[in-house]
Amino acid sequence: MKHLRGFRYAIGLVAALALALSPMTAFALTTATVTIDVTPAYVSIATTNDTKDFGTVAAGLTNSTVNSTVDYFDVTNSGTVNATVTIKVVAWAHQTGSSDWTYGSPAADTGQLVFSVGTGLYDTVIPESPATEALFAALVPSTPDYFEVGIDMPTSFTHGDKQRAVITLTATAA
Repeated sequence: MKHLRGFRYAIGLVAALALALSPMTAFALTTATVTIDVTPAYVSIATTNDTKDFGTVAAGLTNSTVNSTVDYFDVTNSGTVNATVTIKVVAWAHQTGSSDWTYGSPAADTGQLVFSVGTGLYDTVIPESPATEALFAALVPSTPDYFEVGIDMPTSFTHGDKQRAVITLTATAA
């Protein structure tokens, strides 16, 4: 029996040496997955109201959207980055008849639009294109803000033709 015990010991030793000296086959993953996400620096704005009719307003008066609702024109940044939003008047022309007002400081047949951002002060003239004025410096994505528009009517009229102004808001990455 003694020689059997030695034999078992020798077999164990040979098996251990065989494992130690033979190349090991490793079982490992042969593939890996990496996920890449990217969000484009996308600039986009949207408004909730896009028209306002002041109705009939007398010469020399002012009228504004604050008379109807404080936050009449809501602007939402529907992009993915903060946006600088500018404002300008791109058209000022008659809707009835054939006579246009001139855009500028109130005078005979001359009027202008003014705006404020949530204050109701109407302290900034909306410039006529191509000039622009800053409306929002850094409008945050998915966050709405609002502005009000007022009109400084001409001091007098030489005709009764209905007038229309078209305002453009332009967004760029802040």
